[in-house]
Amino acid sequence: MNFKSRFTKKPDSMEVLNFQEIKKQHCGLIRERYRTIYAYHGKGIPSKIKEIVVNPHCVERWNERIGPKLEEEELELMFNQLLQIPYRITTLSKEIAIIDDDIVFIYKFEEDKMIILTIYGRLSLKPSLQNLDRLKTFNYHHYDRLNLSIPERVLEEQIIPPIPVELFVFKGTKTFYRIEKFHCVENDIYYLTTFLNGRQQLRVIDFSNHKQPRLNKKVLYVLYSLGYKDFVYNHTKHYNPEKVEKYEQAKMEQRLAKKITETHKLESIKLRSAEMKLLEKVYTSNYS
Repeated sequence: MNFKSRFTKKPDSMEVLNFQEIKKQHCGLIRERYRTIYAYHGKGIPSKIKEIVVNPHCVERWNERIGPKLEEEELELMFNQLLQIPYRITTLSKEIAIIDDDIVFIYKFEEDKMIILTIYGRLSLKPSLQNLDRLKTFNYHHYDRLNLSIPERVLEEQIIPPIPVELFVFKGTKTFYRIEKFHCVENDIYYLTTFLNGRQQLRVIDFSNHKQPRLNKKVLYVLYSLGYKDFVYNHTKHYNPEKVEKYEQAKMEQRLAKKITETHKLESIKLRSAEMKLLEKVYTSNYS
């Protein structure tokens, strides 16, 4: 048994999505497969929805209330990329939805499309949007007339919802996992999100710190498969020193037993060779 099979556990199922290859019309197989597994703040987007459409009005509201400023094509591409990631966009009611539990907008469904009607703002910037229960009782036209604009300086400081270059989604017995890979200047960054018992937990996986809070075996399996073998080994050894020590001892004994067997085989071959030479010498001397 190797280290991977001994100390990690293969997820029951896993899907991988490369966002460098994804197009707006992507069929959303990952989202469709996991849509019923977990919901935290709101409900997941129905699997029948294949595309999100924005209009100039939405772009105007985004550039007044959300930031940073985007063109229509950029905003629509961002929405459609987020659509592929389970629970990045969730619905709070039949007309109100939210991105990353922060950006609130109004929508409607038309066949297989989600149409964005208007965008309210960020909960993190507008206290008037914090009471979501009260928000649900208002007609979106009413809220659209409120002064929800943000100062230009603040808009420029905002960051668009991050889009990973690669996404891994898998599940355990009760837990749903999402690992997002982001390219950065120095090193790639991996975010791990776990969904359990109605709660979402987000953390950065720090590969320079094997003593960080313990990671699940299925998460370790994915990281090991991605090439972070040393990290998985050191992390496992930190939390299971005795088991890893026994494993290393067993592997050492296996290597020693293998070496002894190989030595015996070599010695046996040498002995046979010597015997053959001796027999050949005897035969030659008798019949010469």
